[in-house]
Formats: sequence, C-alpha cells, structure tokens
Amino acid sequence: MRIESIQLYRVASGPPPESHTGSGSLPNDGSRLMPEARESVVVAMTRGQHTGWGEVSLGVAPRRSREWARGAFACTRDWLAPAVVGRAIESGEQLHEARSELTGNEGAKAALDIGWWNLQAAEKGEPLHARLGAQCRPVALGIRLPQMATIEALLAEIQRALDQGYRTISLEFRPGWDLEMLRAVRQTFPDAPLAVDCDGCCSLGQQEMLYRLEDFFLEAIEQPLPADDLVGHAMLQANLRTPIMLDQSIVSPAHVEQAADLESCRAVRVNPARVGGLTPAVAIHAACQAAQIPCAVGAADAGILERAATLALATLPGFSLAAEVSLAIGVPSWLSAAPALSADASGGDLAFLPSPEVGEGVAIDVDALMHAALDRAMVG
Repeated sequence: MRIESIQLYRVASGPPPESHTGSGSLPNDGSRLMPEARESVVVAMTRGQHTGWGEVSLGVAPRRSREWARGAFACTRDWLAPAVVGRAIESGEQLHEARSELTGNEGAKAALDIGWWNLQAAEKGEPLHARLGAQCRPVALGIRLPQMATIEALLAEIQRALDQGYRTISLEFRPGWDLEMLRAVRQTFPDAPLAVDCDGCCSLGQQEMLYRLEDFFLEAIEQPLPADDLVGHAMLQANLRTPIMLDQSIVSPAHVEQAADLESCRAVRVNPARVGGLTPAVAIHAACQAAQIPCAVGAADAGILERAATLALATLPGFSLAAEVSLAIGVPSWLSAAPALSADASGGDLAFLPSPEVGEGVAIDVDALMHAALDRAMVG
C-alpha cells in the first residue's frame, strides 16, 4: 500500500521547562542559564484509514546544530515528503532509499521515519516498542543537567534528581565549568552516580585535564573530542579507566565498526533525531550488540512524541544503560491523550515502562494542532 499523503506542522515547543527533573521549578532568579527556544516539526503520514505521527524538536536558529526547525519544515515540505508520497513503502530501509539522493537533514528525516514506524504500528495494531522488536520492560532513566549560573543552583538540582531516583546524572562539562565545578559536586555528593558530557569541546592538547577526571570516579566521559576524531578517542580511552561514551561520533553502523576496531569507546549513546530516525538507530543498536558495546538513548531536548519514540527504542535489549531524557516536558494543547510516560521508582531507580497502547498511545486533536501551528502544509 502506498503512502497517500503527508501533513506537516511547525509548532512552538513552548518555553523550556524550569526544572530538568520534573519535580517543581527553581525560582526565576537567574540561577540557571536559559536554553534556546525550540520548535517542533510534526508529521502525519497517512495510508488508508491509518495515520502515523512523527516529530523532531529543533532550535529556532542553526546555532548548536546545523538544522533548525524552519529549515527542517521547508526541507520536508519541498523535498523529503514528495520523495515518499505515492510510493509503496513497506520497510524503514525502503523509506531511507526513497530519500537517498537527499543528503544531511537527519532531524527532518527522523520526523518522517518516526511517523512511518508509528504508521506501521497502527496498521498492525501493536505498540511501537513491539513493532521495533522489543520487549515491554522498564527502562532506567538518567538526566543531563546543563551549566547553571551558580554552583549552588547546580547542587540543588542534583539533590532533586537524586531524590527522584535517576540512575545517572550527567553534567555539562565546558571551559570555565569543568574541574572546579566537578570537585564541588563530588565533595557534596561523594557517592552519586555522575558522568560528564563534553559535547566534543575538548582536544588532545587537554589530555592532562581529561586524565584528572579519573579522580572523580565517573560513570562515563561522553564525547570528549570532536565527532570525527575516532583515533584521538582511542588514544584517550587507552589511558583512561573511566569509559568513554561516544554520541556525535556514531551516526551509522560503519562508525560503530570503526570505533570498535580502534577501541575508541566503551559505550555509545544513540539519539534518533541525530542519526535520521528509528531505522538507522535500530541498525546502530545491532552493530553495537555485535561489537558488545552497551548503548543508551538520548533525547534531552525532544518533544513529547519524539521522546516517546526514543523511549520505545530504549526497550531493545542492547540499551542497558540509563536513558537520558527529561520528564519535565509539558503536554502540548494539541495532544488530547498523552502517551503513558509515567515513571516508577519503586525498584530503587527511576524507570519508564512503555505504553501498551497502539503506536505511541497518542490521540492528536488535529483542530487544536492546526490552530497552534506556526506553519503547515500538505503533500499528496
């Protein structure tokens, strides 16, 4: 059966949540550095009587990423959706082949890919995690805390996250927000499960500083070097007891194989929006399993539909490390029934149990979505 139409909406994601832990909010007193506003590109892929919904959340300008919401909307409207509508797409691989002439734009591709997987789940009458081939199992949650205006504000957020039961707390690690910050945190929380996320901002010229991270008994050092430096990561990992986790470096199974051959890392984080959707994320997961590299998912800035898809992915067996998500995302006005994203800390760690409902378990109020849309289009 062919894809009959694709409807597109660009909507504001709303103001960033005040609390990254979802347990209330810090006072608006300048204690945190406000992140960039975000917008979502929402996709409705239709075939017969079934619709699959997808989403990607991006910044409003190409600052931290090469993609931005308005650009992703235009790319999907003008190029990606026309390449798919009218074609019989029966697998994720066929979907990606239909768009193979179009390079980059992984976020825009991810929204379509998530929509296609949810369409498949709707047609089969299955939850999304089952369509992906996963078992319904609890997924332990971690959280990433950004740079804040003061160490005191950061310590309060860490305490809040520990009280909620997050398995791992990952701290943004940047020039000027590095060893002294980490030393203060470790002095206050000597036994907390901490990691640092460098976002590729360090270099091999800073090896001595990176080696000093061993003193803090971290769960992982995430993406210390730029994305294309697998050799540098291998040199660094050879001299570190702490596992290196690669994120931006791993965007295909081939990158997993290269990293495994070089021994560049001991863990991989997979963000479907970064790699082009659930289809390539599943392939990366399979490559990591073959290489015996444990995985985690990441979707700290995702919209609620994108987050639900990412957590469904996390139920695959190779994702043994804590999923890095935020539970503080508000439910948008156009979502009349939210996916079952409640978390359970009864087992000690905060954990997510995927929805048993068909697809992601969502009900979209299309009229409300059209009213909220900053821009919309239909292809087909």
